Amino acid sequence: MIQLLAPMTGTAIPLEQVPDTAFSRKLLGDGAAIIPEEGVIVSPVDGCLSAISNTLHAYIFSTPDGLDILVHVGLESVGLQGRGFYPLKKPGDPVCAGEPVADVDLVLLKKKGVPLYTPVVVCEGAEGMKLTAETGSVTAGKSLLVTLEKR
Repeated sequence: MIQLLAPMTGTAIPLEQVPDTAFSRKLLGDGAAIIPEEGVIVSPVDGCLSAISNTLHAYIFSTPDGLDILVHVGLESVGLQGRGFYPLKKPGDPVCAGEPVADVDLVLLKKKGVPLYTPVVVCEGAEGMKLTAETGSVTAGKSLLVTLEKR
């Protein structure tokens, strides 16, 4: 069994409720989403921060057992060109579950009209596994968000 912690504090919702078809139809993979209430992003797993998008809104975490997890902060947040995003780590850095990797200015995102939905998607490594996503209130680095089990 593999467990992913919530990367942000807020309200977890089913991925199908994200108003972006790339996520709601699970085109990038399965998972959950968080509507954040605090602007700290933490690693959902022990592993490596393998990539940060050029516009600083998307983070990919890799685990030793081959999972790649995308944390995508906000919808259409790419248009901010990195404004409001402050990475604390760089690609290739090892990370522990719950360790802060970036700060996000949620007030700025709201002011710019960015929907705060934050999909957390298992992009690679979950083939043949059963995914269970939690809903409701979650705390970054403390609450369970997704469980993966072999079928």
